[in-house]
Amino acid sequence: IVGNSGTGKSTLMNILNGTLTNYSGTLTLDGEDYRNTPIDKILSAVLHIEQTPYIFKGTVRDNIQLNNNFTDLEIKKALIDSGLEEYSEQLDFEISELGSNVSGGQKQRFSLARGLIRNKQIILLDESTSNLDKTTASNIENFILDIPNVTVIMITHHLSEKIKDRLDGILELS
Repeated sequence: IVGNSGTGKSTLMNILNGTLTNYSGTLTLDGEDYRNTPIDKILSAVLHIEQTPYIFKGTVRDNIQLNNNFTDLEIKKALIDSGLEEYSEQLDFEISELGSNVSGGQKQRFSLARGLIRNKQIILLDESTSNLDKTTASNIENFILDIPNVTVIMITHHLSEKIKDRLDGILELS
C-alpha cells in the first residue's frame, strides 16, 4: 500500500489489525466478517509491526517472549531472522525503558522477532523498515516475503524496485 501522508494508509492498517471497527465495506478473515470475528482470533493471526514499536524495560528474552515460554533456540532463531544476530548470544542483555539504549531500527527488528516467533499468518508492515539503512531494510523485507504461507501487507512511502517486483499487487491511495 503506497500513498502520500493523509491518504488513509494508517486507517486501512488499523482496520486490518482490528483496532478500528467503525468502517464501511466488507473485510473477512477465514471467510468470517471481520466485525464478527473475536479480537483474540484477529490478534492470533495478525502481526502488526509499526514504524515505532513499543520496547519494554527488561531483557532481550523478555521483550521477545512477552510472558510466553519460548526456548532459547527459538528466540535466537527469531533474532537472527530479524537481523539481530548480535543479540542472539545476549538474551539477558537489559533493554532500557522504551528501548532508549537500542536504535530505532533495532526496535523495529525486535518487534519483528516478536512476531516471527509466534508464526502469524498475516504480517502488516507499517513503514516498519523506515529506520533502517537500505541494505538492511531490503534484506529484512526479502526475508519476510520469503516466509511460506504468510500474507504480507506493507505500507510504505518509498517502494523499492527490488521489492516491487516481488509483490502480488500494489494498492496506490490518493
